[in-house]
Parts: sequence; structure tokens; C-alpha cells
Amino acid sequence: MIELSKKLKPLVKKQWELSDIQMLGVNIGDTYESIDRASVSDGNRLDLNFEQLKKESELSLVDKLDGVIEHGGWIRIGGSCAYRIESGIVVQFAITSLKSLGIKKEAQIVKYLGEPDEKNEFVRHGKPAEVEYYYEKNKFLLVWSNPFNKLLNINIGERISR
Repeated sequence: MIELSKKLKPLVKKQWELSDIQMLGVNIGDTYESIDRASVSDGNRLDLNFEQLKKESELSLVDKLDGVIEHGGWIRIGGSCAYRIESGIVVQFAITSLKSLGIKKEAQIVKYLGEPDEKNEFVRHGKPAEVEYYYEKNKFLLVWSNPFNKLLNINIGERISR
């Protein structure tokens, strides 16, 4: 079992299955009750527009979490990881604290993981922005930022479309 809160290096150094991954003791497919509520720092619903999100930000943490559980969204733990919840089930992990992976250049993504099944490049204001690398076998998405020249986040689990 690879516990993401302790080590990320196995994600890029060896073959693994989605069932081999857990984050803070929670597995993909667990119910939201398996998340330690005392460690939760925020919650964000996916079904709200910008104006609704502004109003949502004024709610208590308990109310935000109830909204995520009912409507789907992200439950954040500290500043570096989150769980995506759909129908009360954990369907995805997100990790943003990635220095331990040692990926300092975009070319290292393919070097460590091989060619992705899908690569999407995004442009903002006419300039290269994020690049998504998706690996179907492991349900693994890496997001590289061209403006910041760094790996922004890794999502593991069923894919979210932009």
C-alpha cells in the first residue's frame, strides 16, 4: 500500500494499481465518513458558479462540508491534499505538495512515467499555461504550469473534465 501522506516517490518510480493508493488512511471508493473531520480545513462544491461560491465562502466549515457531501466537490486537508466527493464517495485524491517527487522540468514527467495516454495543453492570453498529462491505467493526472515552471498538482482517481 502506498500512503500518499508519507511518500510520493513510488508514484513515479514503480508500477502500481489504483487500489494500492491511500491518502491519510482513506481509499478511493470509501465513504466520506472515513475522512477525519478534525483534519478538514475547507470544502468546495463543484456545482456552483462564481457568485454562488462567494456566498458559500461565508458559510461555516460544517455547512460547507454538508454541501460537498450532498452536491459533490472537494474536501481539503491542510494546504496540500484534498478528496473529491461524489454521491458521498471518495472518487479522487489531489496533492499539491510535490517537491519530494524531484520533478523540476516538464521533460522529467515523460522520463519518469513514460508517454501519457493523453496530453492537453492550455493557453491563456495567448501564452502557454497548464499542460495535463493523463495516464489511463492508474487514473493519474499530472498538471504542469508553464508560467510557474513547476508541477502544480497530481490527481488520482476518476478523471475530472475541465
